[in-house]
Amino acid sequence: MQYFVTICIDILFEKSLVELDATHAFLGLTKDKSPNELDTMKFERETNKQIWSFELRKMIYIKEEYKWYDTTETNEFNDGFYGFAPVESDVSHWGKVFENNHLRR
Repeated sequence: MQYFVTICIDILFEKSLVELDATHAFLGLTKDKSPNELDTMKFERETNKQIWSFELRKMIYIKEEYKWYDTTETNEFNDGFYGFAPVESDVSHWGKVFENNHLRR
């Protein structure tokens, strides 16, 4: 089984909302497929948004496409992201800070 390591650098705050420009680096761990191969794959999920389908004559949920690293939970290719920045309520300054895309408190 092969594992691949990916570094993702993301802006924590929107520049329009906060005057502070802060970036955060995440270390992603994937298994069995390289990140380049995962970028070519299409993933989709249902949202909580509904529209009326005239063909089916009922309300249906809208599906949206997402990248493999945008998941809110770990899947078969994504073993989670590890952040390297201070976490206010954690004793250490590094570790797995994202659990289901939320800061661990």
